[in-house]
Amino acid sequence: MALHEFDRVTCQRLAKELLAAVEPVAAKYCLGVKPGGGSFDTLTWTEKLTFTVQETKDGKSAEQAQFEQLCAIYHLRPEHFGMGFTWNGTRYRLTGVQPSRPKFAIQGRRLSDEKTFLFPLVVLRVIDKEAYEQVRPELKDTRSEAAWEAMVS
Repeated sequence: MALHEFDRVTCQRLAKELLAAVEPVAAKYCLGVKPGGGSFDTLTWTEKLTFTVQETKDGKSAEQAQFEQLCAIYHLRPEHFGMGFTWNGTRYRLTGVQPSRPKFAIQGRRLSDEKTFLFPLVVLRVIDKEAYEQVRPELKDTRSEAAWEAMVS
């Protein structure tokens, strides 16, 4: 079947087929692969794929290794990785920090469905109060302490 132009439906179908074709190659090298979006016009289609190392040389997940590299920025320790915490009555576990996102720099995964969420730095109050006290002077949030207390509870 020859294509003469691209449209949204065709690109979505091709992206699924492309991902399915690439997954065995990624698995062969112990890589994760996921679609990263793309763009098209009538004659050109660009699809982005993101490959990630699944495990480092010392047996840690890529997510854990990255956390260990960046956690000190927020006065956290490597052993905080995977630590459980409650936010707005829902249980999460700590999975990362993202310094490039100053408002929502703490990453966690909801325990019920493994969906990833980003949190404001004030969540450090429930993860590690000492880390929060060291980061607190840098916070520029206008919410009152009482408003944050309501979220933590």
